[in-house]
Amino acid sequence: MPPAHQFEYLPLVLRKKGPARYPRVVIQEDPQAAANRQNRPAHSAGLSSRTGTIITVWKAKQEEREEEGLPQIKGIPLLLKIDPTLDIDALRQTFQFEIVSEEPDGFVIVASEDISLAQFQQKLTDFAGSVEGLANVAKILDLREDASQEERLKRILSDTLFQEWSGVQDDALYICDVSVACTGTWEVPKKPSHNPRWKAETWARKEHDWSQCRLEAYEKWEQLKDQRLAEVQSIIQHYGAEILLILHAAKTGSSSKVWKLSVNRVAIWSLYFVPKLLRQSSIVCVNAS
Repeated sequence: MPPAHQFEYLPLVLRKKGPARYPRVVIQEDPQAAANRQNRPAHSAGLSSRTGTIITVWKAKQEEREEEGLPQIKGIPLLLKIDPTLDIDALRQTFQFEIVSEEPDGFVIVASEDISLAQFQQKLTDFAGSVEGLANVAKILDLREDASQEERLKRILSDTLFQEWSGVQDDALYICDVSVACTGTWEVPKKPSHNPRWKAETWARKEHDWSQCRLEAYEKWEQLKDQRLAEVQSIIQHYGAEILLILHAAKTGSSSKVWKLSVNRVAIWSLYFVPKLLRQSSIVCVNAS
């Protein structure tokens, strides 16, 4: 009887049709997040302490601006380091933070309209008390106090511009692009999928409700853009800066406003305290005195 074999001499090719399946990239949780969950009171207390310091310093700066007759700046910026497994949208959904930028080193710049950060502090208290639904607090690995705003400035300015910042003259005029985030703390909900078991009236109602929510989100973005425009222009006008160009960069409703300005260093520095300021790439001196 001939020996069994697998027909090795036949060049068979396996062919299969279907959607491509790509290997799933597994992102590992930072061990610190697990440690934070195990010791909730200590983690909550640490974040609460730094939060209190940030609020105190920011309020003091705003009082100084008011005494000097400078335009008021709305909101407060925060520099967070988050776990790589945390969905960045959780910062908006859980804490009502507006996402300004996500940095490659694990830090995120966010802003809050409430300078007392009452909701964030309540979430920290609830996390320490093991209230359900707040596991994401453990994934906030660090909250930088950044009293001088230098760490945020490093992330707003390009590496080259940050190195040149100390050489920027107070009384010289510069051409400067300034971008401010207008993302808000809301989003357009996912459009519902049609269930064939639904009656026509049910589907029509769900589709109408989604369309209404979408419309309201876009209207709020338009209002937010107008507010941010007024806020930045009050600073620009105070320092007598010249607006050379205003651009609107839109992306799925949320957006940013971009100004090209002729402005001095003092005004530039004031603008950098706007919590929603986006990354700045260049400043060009036009007539150093």
